[in-house]
Amino acid sequence: MHSLKLKLMLIITVAAAVALGAVSYLNYSNSSNILEEELSKAAAHSAEYNARIVDQWLKGLISEMADIAESEVVKSGDPEKYLPFLKQVLSKHEEFELLYASDQNGESAGTNDTVFNITDRDYFQQAMQTGEAVISDPIVSKATGNDIIVVVAPTFQAGQTEPSGLVGVCVTLHC
Repeated sequence: MHSLKLKLMLIITVAAAVALGAVSYLNYSNSSNILEEELSKAAAHSAEYNARIVDQWLKGLISEMADIAESEVVKSGDPEKYLPFLKQVLSKHEEFELLYASDQNGESAGTNDTVFNITDRDYFQQAMQTGEAVISDPIVSKATGNDIIVVVAPTFQAGQTEPSGLVGVCVTLHC
């Protein structure tokens, strides 16, 4: 009889251990799935929030470039007049790598005291064709070799509907 009791206890203990193990595995599996779903939702929410912040920041840059493009010193097209003004703007924005103005032929002068031509840049062609502000895709800066985005706004002479040039800002991408 003693041996029968022992066998029954052993069977019950093994069955209980197997049942407990199965329940533990199912709980772990369900908990993992729930946690994964919640993390995915939180990541998506965070990405949407960050996208809204970046969108607002870019809209602010477009607005600032449009305001600068309205400046008479920038519309003059004379680097001796507009570079001091652009350098003053640059000094207030440490996130800006470079500000510059360009004529309708892409001849540009930047706040780093360089001259360069941007006619081969898609953003220049688009801004000159549409007469609207443009945000570039990430590109490599001709002036510094850094990865940047460029935000440009066209300049217009009084009474003209075609852009006479543009003003732009280069923002370094910190990845």
